[in-house]
Amino acid sequence: MSHSRWLRTGIVGAVAALVCGGAAAAHAQSIDVDRKLGAEAVAEVESTYGIVAHEKAAEWVEAVGERLVSGLGPQPFEYSFRLVNMTEPNAFALPAGHVFVAPSLLAVARSEDELAGLLGHEIIHAHGRHSIKRLKRGLRHGLLSLHSLSDEERQSVTAVSLRGVTARAGVTLE
Repeated sequence: MSHSRWLRTGIVGAVAALVCGGAAAAHAQSIDVDRKLGAEAVAEVESTYGIVAHEKAAEWVEAVGERLVSGLGPQPFEYSFRLVNMTEPNAFALPAGHVFVAPSLLAVARSEDELAGLLGHEIIHAHGRHSIKRLKRGLRHGLLSLHSLSDEERQSVTAVSLRGVTARAGVTLE
């Protein structure tokens, strides 16, 4: 597959997913929240799993990811592509464009085109701010379940939940 066809394939896939998925709800939240939560999550991944220092493989993943992102135009944050020390073949995106790939996934991806497809999938998650949407959805479900509690229990749970969520996002309620 030629470079231009490869790039078009990744861009078309990303655009189709964004149009079908609709990212409007997540975009109502400040990008700064994504950056803060992303930085916290990156620190957690680094301390839990560690980063693989295989220069050639890391450069390849980063180069493919950057080529895909460059075809999408201006982005709300800067993407990063890193190898994470995981044994199972996996890739995942964190808030603010942090994409991690397990080296074992590179063995499964038999070509640069397949790697581009995998990274394109993760780029869509980051660009669509899917992790922020999941956080909001979780909060809504939690708040809806409060109706079965007494007024006193509801106030206590709500206060604790809001303090925790807003503290993680760097927001105070005072």
